[in-house]
Amino acid sequence: MDGANRWQRIWYITWPSMSLTAAMLLILAIGNIMGGNFDQIFNTINPALINQGEIISTYVVRTMRDMMPNYGLITAVGMFNEIINATLLLGANYVVKRTQGKALFSLGG
Repeated sequence: MDGANRWQRIWYITWPSMSLTAAMLLILAIGNIMGGNFDQIFNTINPALINQGEIISTYVVRTMRDMMPNYGLITAVGMFNEIINATLLLGANYVVKRTQGKALFSLGG
């Protein structure tokens, strides 16, 4: 630490001790990407904004309400949402494992 300026202390001391916490927060934030604050969007969306403001979750609820017996479509859309979310999580975990040497979860070996 002797002779190191502020940026060097941040880069070589502070950031390495915080990097695993930041990586975990990154993985958790990526897990919430596909959620999209459903309650706020669902309560504020109206017919004028339906094309610009609809997310997958509101589409599923609207489809359930409008086309009730079409459970196959609703299940397919929900599964698509979960597959994309799982892919993003696994990708973020892989990047963290490659850069940090440790991951939030491990899939085998």
